[in-house]
Amino acid sequence: MNSGGYYLIGEGYVLWMHEERIKRELTDYKFYVNSGHVDYLYISTGLENHKTARISFLTRDWEFASFGRKDYQPFAELPPKPINLEKMIELAEYLAKDHCFLRVDFYEINGKIYFSEFTFSPCAGLLPFDKEEGDVILGEKILINV
Repeated sequence: MNSGGYYLIGEGYVLWMHEERIKRELTDYKFYVNSGHVDYLYISTGLENHKTARISFLTRDWEFASFGRKDYQPFAELPPKPINLEKMIELAEYLAKDHCFLRVDFYEINGKIYFSEFTFSPCAGLLPFDKEEGDVILGEKILINV
C-alpha cells in the first residue's frame, strides 16, 4: 500500500492529505488575477493521469470560456460550482492585489477553502491554448505599469 501524501502546515494546524485521496477527489481551482481582478479561472481534476485528467477554463460567472488548453481534455459538462466560489474570488483578488498578474490556486474540501499556491508565470508563459484567442484574451487583461 502506498503511504504517500502531503503536509499542509499553517499556524495552529497541520493538514495531512493522502496521495490516493488527492488523486480521486480534489478539484483544483486556479484563478487568473489581472491587476487585482479575476475574469477567468481554470479547474482541473485527475492530473495524476494525463489521459484521464480534465482541465477547463471558466469565466468568473461559472460558464465555459471560449478557449481552453490543447494539452488536456476539457470537461464534457460544466462541473458543479464550488460552495465558496465568491469567497475564493475575493481571496484571490486580495492576495494578488499588488501584482499585475498572479494565478492563485485553492482547493475546497468539505466546504472549507484551502490555499494551494501562487504561480507568477503559468507554464513559463508557454501554455498551449486550443485557440490562439486564449493568449490574446488573457494577455490583454495584464496591465503592466512601467
